[in-house]
Amino acid sequence: SKSQQLLFRLLDKDVFVKAATKPFSIKTVAGSLDFSYGSLLIPVQNQKYNSGELYELLQSISKAEKVNIVPVTTGLSIIGVDLGSSGFKKIEKPKVLLLTGGDISSTEAGEVWHLFDQQLKYPVTRVNDVTIKRINLQEFNRIVLVSGNYSFLDKQMQEELSNWIKTGGTLVTVNEATRWAINQKLTDIELKPLKPETSQAGKRLPTSIFQTNLNPEHPVNFGLNGNQLPVIRENTLVLAPGSINVSVYAKNSLLNGYSSPEFLDTLEGSAAIAVTKSGRGTLIHFSDNPLFRGSWDGTARTFVNAIVVGHLPYDKQQ
Repeated sequence: SKSQQLLFRLLDKDVFVKAATKPFSIKTVAGSLDFSYGSLLIPVQNQKYNSGELYELLQSISKAEKVNIVPVTTGLSIIGVDLGSSGFKKIEKPKVLLLTGGDISSTEAGEVWHLFDQQLKYPVTRVNDVTIKRINLQEFNRIVLVSGNYSFLDKQMQEELSNWIKTGGTLVTVNEATRWAINQKLTDIELKPLKPETSQAGKRLPTSIFQTNLNPEHPVNFGLNGNQLPVIRENTLVLAPGSINVSVYAKNSLLNGYSSPEFLDTLEGSAAIAVTKSGRGTLIHFSDNPLFRGSWDGTARTFVNAIVVGHLPYDKQQ
């Protein structure tokens, strides 16, 4: 989305940006306006730029990305959190590592690369299954795993990955990489067992569209309108609901395509996106591919949010 592209331009220029974790209404030069979860705040204070330089930079980026940046006349809100309160959280600059090569899905890895390189125009470091052993994980704060065979990550490297998460890293797993993370006990998220009579057990689904119910307060859903989001899936990976569910599959969730009645029953209430914490770090698990063929803007937004704000504190349970 344009707002996400603008955010990455700001972060790339080392602009200090915060995200609203609560809705608020405030007086602006255009009158009183309402802002929702995830609205971006760019303070004049604590920037590497003086006020004049910051103004010129924001004007330039706003024009280039065709996104309106609204000046405010006060830090006190009419309704909701004030701009100087703890309701706004700092967004850290993502340093993204994407594992590729070997038996890792080149299609899914390519979709991640295309999103960053061609749409967001933001750097992502691609490291293959051979060179990963020479990489210092501490140079990154985000790691993305897509579907594939990760047997090249031996016990020592898995321990390094686990420690990297505990010291503040964010691991984002997509599709079958989520199953790998669960099997390796990197996460406390669990698989929901399929019923023995499920005709699609262990098989790929025909490409189908399902309805999910969103938790609009969670950072991964920032910027989405409404409380539901259709998603595409082709696999039979089903995540048990956790304590923090970003989105769950709705009852009678099939919107288009095919699913056996047994699988549809199993899918109901399962987590489409699950988030868990480990030490100071965060694990964000997608049960399907949110970047499927680059065709689904809503789920692509959740993936980008996972990268840029998925680590932000969230204490409520859905």
